[in-house]
Amino acid sequence: RDDGGDDSPAAARGGRRSPASAEASAEWILQRFVHDASARRLSFPTGLTASQRQRIHLLAVSAGLRSASQGAGRERHVVVTKPEEGAPGGAGAEGAPGSAAEGP
Repeated sequence: RDDGGDDSPAAARGGRRSPASAEASAEWILQRFVHDASARRLSFPTGLTASQRQRIHLLAVSAGLRSASQGAGRERHVVVTKPEEGAPGGAGAEGAPGSAAEGP
């Protein structure tokens, strides 16, 4: 692992999962990310549905993280980052409901 680079979760790759399974996986992945002091950025894989990406945005905001959807079409994916030390976390984060970011 490098210092603060991209951490693409292998557990979230692969075939489609049931919505409950995908949500539990996203929560687990985000919790590991939160507790990993060396990780600064987390990229989820392409291939998630719009509702799965939206759920990741909501989970990220509730954990005090920033999130944004990037790419278009089949390349659309969610990137989650930790706020800078001392900066406010979830409120107004990119990709959060009511923010200026594009939809999921």
